Amino acid sequence: MQNALSQVNVALAKALEIMVAAILVAMVAMVFGNVVGRYFFARAITWADEVARFAFVWLTFIGTALGVHRSAHIGMDIVTSNISERKQVVLRVIGCLLVLAFLVVWVRWGIRMAYLNRRFIGSGSRIPLSFVYGIAPAMAVVMILQHLLQLLVAIRALVRR
Repeated sequence: MQNALSQVNVALAKALEIMVAAILVAMVAMVFGNVVGRYFFARAITWADEVARFAFVWLTFIGTALGVHRSAHIGMDIVTSNISERKQVVLRVIGCLLVLAFLVVWVRWGIRMAYLNRRFIGSGSRIPLSFVYGIAPAMAVVMILQHLLQLLVAIRALVRR
């Protein structure tokens, strides 16, 4: 099961990396096009700033999931560096369980927030705000998968010792 989950996690991370690159290129193109339009033609692309802002929200949440995948988020090891390896693994399990509980709440409330904003649309882009808000619970689900994998790895390490 761990191997299958690991393969899904890697494939998902690759897809997210491609999404991040595409969103970043689109953001740069929109903002650059809008600046050129304003400066040279005295005309702005009315929807570009709004779409770039929405894209930045997506970029932030997708980047967070990629940070979890790469274990790139900051951490403090002042406590764990002075205890045995077994206790470190126990703390890792507890940490994963706490994060999983938070992510489940995040999914629940994120879906609710997206649902509550389903009737609202962006003023310039006409994009439904539920689409913008929907990225939060979607990436929380991705992070749940990632933390489940980390939890399985930690539990296996506990069982082996």
